[in-house]
Amino acid sequence: MKTDARRLLAAMALATTLVAGLVVGPAAIPATAATTKQTTANLNMRTGASTSYRVVTTLKKGTKVSVSSTKGSWSRVAAGKKTGWVSSKYLAKPAPAKKKAPAKKPAAKAPAKKPAAKKPVAKMTTATLNLRSGASSKYRVVKVLKKGTKVSVSSTKGTWSKVAATGKTGWVSSKYLKNVPKPVAKPKPKPVAKPKPKPVAKPKPKPVAKPKPAPAKPSATNFATTVNLNLRKSAPSGAVLATIPAGDTVTKTGSTARSGSWTQVKYGTTTGWVATSYLKTAAKPSSTRVPSSFAVSGAGWGHGVGMSQYGAQGQAKAGRSAKQILNHYYAPATMAYTSSRAASDIRVQILAASTSSIDAANGSLRLLDGTKALATTTGKVALAVKSGKVSAKVGSKTYTPRGKLTVVWQNTRFWRSGSQPTTVAVPKANDGSGTVNYRHGKLEVGVLNGRLNLVNVVRLNDEYLYGLAEMPSSWQPAALQAQAVAGRTYAMRNMSTLKKGCDCNVYDEVASQKFTAWNKENEGSNAYYGKRWKAAVDATNRRSANRTPTSGAVLLYSGSLIDAVYSSSTGGKTRSSATVWGSNHAYLQSRDDHWSLLPSSGNPNRSWTSTASQAHMARAFGTGKVTRVKVSRNSDLTIKSATATTATGAVRTISGSTFRSAVATRSAWITGVAGR
Repeated sequence: MKTDARRLLAAMALATTLVAGLVVGPAAIPATAATTKQTTANLNMRTGASTSYRVVTTLKKGTKVSVSSTKGSWSRVAAGKKTGWVSSKYLAKPAPAKKKAPAKKPAAKAPAKKPAAKKPVAKMTTATLNLRSGASSKYRVVKVLKKGTKVSVSSTKGTWSKVAATGKTGWVSSKYLKNVPKPVAKPKPKPVAKPKPKPVAKPKPKPVAKPKPAPAKPSATNFATTVNLNLRKSAPSGAVLATIPAGDTVTKTGSTARSGSWTQVKYGTTTGWVATSYLKTAAKPSSTRVPSSFAVSGAGWGHGVGMSQYGAQGQAKAGRSAKQILNHYYAPATMAYTSSRAASDIRVQILAASTSSIDAANGSLRLLDGTKALATTTGKVALAVKSGKVSAKVGSKTYTPRGKLTVVWQNTRFWRSGSQPTTVAVPKANDGSGTVNYRHGKLEVGVLNGRLNLVNVVRLNDEYLYGLAEMPSSWQPAALQAQAVAGRTYAMRNMSTLKKGCDCNVYDEVASQKFTAWNKENEGSNAYYGKRWKAAVDATNRRSANRTPTSGAVLLYSGSLIDAVYSSSTGGKTRSSATVWGSNHAYLQSRDDHWSLLPSSGNPNRSWTSTASQAHMARAFGTGKVTRVKVSRNSDLTIKSATATTATGAVRTISGSTFRSAVATRSAWITGVAGR
């Protein structure tokens, strides 16, 4: 996704994630040569050098990466086909590979005997243990086995054992099993003649001062919530300080209000008021166990400001129109048609590289130096920079235009020759993700900062929007139309300025909006899905008799285009722009987004789980071994703080942003942390 963060965050010096615009910050220091390193922990790869940027992927501990440059405490790395920024402190030089010993010739093997069927082995659990449906902590929990439960082990798989216990069969971690101790017969003691005791004079007892009775211990003040419960600043309708998940523990302060129907409690480090009827006495904790790792659970993906795309799909499946969807996420902004820039061109940077090539299909392309034709070809054109100018090689001839090189192809607005659609292919466009084909407009090739700069010039209201790849074309028409309106609004807002860093209005990737041109428009067998997306764009356009756009639907607030940011999904509520970026907009406030969590939305991130090791969690809190972690949540359901209890009983609380920086998570909507 995108944001207009290049404008917003230039003032605020903050970052965005997933679809947010990149902030222009201190220049990255290029490495003299690519350096190979490996990660020392599970590590988020982000789109920019800050934890505010979107997570591209999570690299596992030990992943080898290629470092190309650094910016402060961040490194730009490549891992596989992914490129992004990671925290430098979690990178180290890879250990030297061990020399392999020469392979020994295998001895002749005797014919294998058929193994006898293994008898089930009796074992006993050494801790309270989850019985799962498969040999991994990712499988669902069938039953919770108490410490000391006897089980029958039938087979093993790696570090997991298949067991039967209390009428249930499933898998448990083998390290929490031990052999059942065999009963040992106690020897009968031999009778020993007791010696007759000699009479001893009893000493007179000395008077002993009676000890003073110890003061009575106060009764337990820990209580558990029975539902998700708002912690308020005052009773009964004060501001919501946090949302306490059901089953979490709070501590009573002893104060009550409104005839005891409200109770003052402490939740982590926050004190507030809750409804008394939703509290119950907390269960006494079992014997302390130090987990080897922790499962961090949550939902959502992206920065969460503005429209939620999976939320839009959920609303569309519930029968809502595009206008209703947009009004829900962006009110008090309203949808309206405008003739402004209706037939104007937008400049989209598609590639910045030292060399490139373009290749025509189903027709010819022509190279121009201004209005002067240099060459016409049906073959490939090789592009490079020579002496600070564009060099274009066609066959055995090389052409050097005085300024920018313009490339046009048949059957377009810029060269109306030809009877069939002609496309040109540009490898490594879309931030190096692959070859992108272009059907509309023209290409301008210039030199910027010593590198080739390729820009696709296309008409905003149809040619550009037809190639906007921000939402699956298989989704509901209302959701697709809402996306088209938000995408048009964002693009139009950026057409008023030309970015010096790209000689463009927008980028073709997440720094702005993802644009894959003809690849999107021609998607599916016989362009089935591409036609669905084009129909959604056309439903938000108005045209003249010759099919030229005359107006398009946009989102306006106080007569101006809004910053129509959007992201993939949330954990139940969107976030305000003030919370994420520090800039408050009336149309970018926290809104209900339960549709993101509905199965009908098809959201793969309506629930997720990541893993943090014991060592990683201890480092996050700056403590010794951690036994449990509790999270408190803000009113928008994102993590507010995390509180750890250590094996020594010490308690440490850190902010939600600090926790997310230290522990790999997909979003800010963290619902819980459980020891394993």
